[in-house]
Amino acid sequence: MKRPILIIENYPGRSDCIVRLLSQFRVPFELTTSDGRALTIPPRVAGIILSGGPQSVTKIDSDEGIRLRPLLNILSLAEQRRLPVLGICLGHQLLGTWAGGEVAKLPAKVAGFEEISLLKQSAIFEKYADEKLIGFQFHEDHLRSLPKNCEVLASSKSCDIEAFVVRDRQMWGVQFHPEVTFADGTAIFDSEPLPLRPWVPGSDVNAPYIIKSFAELCRRNDGTSF
Repeated sequence: MKRPILIIENYPGRSDCIVRLLSQFRVPFELTTSDGRALTIPPRVAGIILSGGPQSVTKIDSDEGIRLRPLLNILSLAEQRRLPVLGICLGHQLLGTWAGGEVAKLPAKVAGFEEISLLKQSAIFEKYADEKLIGFQFHEDHLRSLPKNCEVLASSKSCDIEAFVVRDRQMWGVQFHPEVTFADGTAIFDSEPLPLRPWVPGSDVNAPYIIKSFAELCRRNDGTSF
């Protein structure tokens, strides 16, 4: 039986573009919502994607950030089970915090499509022949620092740590949104519903290859095919 990827949605609607891509790639998935309650990882899961969200990891120790704390436990459980993890935006910051890094506020919000420079090759970047990709940014927090057990993989003009990996683990974080297409980004700026049309490789933004590579990695680990 094909094992699904577990999407943990950190705010309503923030998994819609991820679901669209996994459905397009014919990748089985399950969706659960993070609402502050204790979370578990079903035994059949092949990997985990942590979505973005408007919450701030800088407030995780306060009452305002209490809903985020169960996700740190989920990351510990994923590490114990050697499960691949992909954290996106808020998920990236949560993974960095869990690993021992520091999240801070940026001087100004970053929003729009931006060129990302790849500094190191890694499994989630295997689809990129050059050292550049275009990804959608929508955040005002960032990872200011990471411990020695993490390696920075990508950067941009607006953010020094656009992507990282926990060393000796299949656990990646990306600050940008690899699930967002050009049409999605336009809708976000126009405050319109997401069109959620299929991604068209070659004529659209190339960041979704990260989702595809992560799904294929989970498949290889599972020993099945999608």
